[in-house]
Amino acid sequence: MKKIHLTDWIVFVLVLVPFIYLAVIYPQLPDTVPTHFDIHGKADQFSQKNTVWILTSILGATSLGIYYLLKFLPRIDPKKNARYSSPVFKKIGMAVVLLLFFITTMFIRAAQTGVIEMAGYIPVLIGLFFAFMGNLMHSIKPNYSAHRGRWKVKKPGGKRTGWQANYGLPVAY
Repeated sequence: MKKIHLTDWIVFVLVLVPFIYLAVIYPQLPDTVPTHFDIHGKADQFSQKNTVWILTSILGATSLGIYYLLKFLPRIDPKKNARYSSPVFKKIGMAVVLLLFFITTMFIRAAQTGVIEMAGYIPVLIGLFFAFMGNLMHSIKPNYSAHRGRWKVKKPGGKRTGWQANYGLPVAY
């Protein structure tokens, strides 16, 4: 039997907490809940309250799907080059789970109150996520290389095309 790692338990808890939170507050939700908000955090689209379960399930499934895809990516890589970046993929998966956890929790809270109380934090949260991702991208080893074919340098009749024509760069073939 394989041992379940601590990070897997953390991911499971982070996906489960919004469902528990929703189950606790579900009887208190109004029959019509906001499902879309404008840039100022005010609701501009409404749905029935069972929609909150559907959206929470979609975000939870997305979290788990991305986390486990990134966790098992080295096993399904045909060239076996992704194993060198395995710890980085796990960090990216955990970051995605955390981001979607906060978004799901904010959405459930907004369904309860009718307004996103932390609307100013969402751009900051996404900015931190992209900064974290940018710091990790240099650690990922390249897996596949694209074929870079030769540009057609001269047309029949000696006319230059491609980079040579546009930028005047000398190309030696």
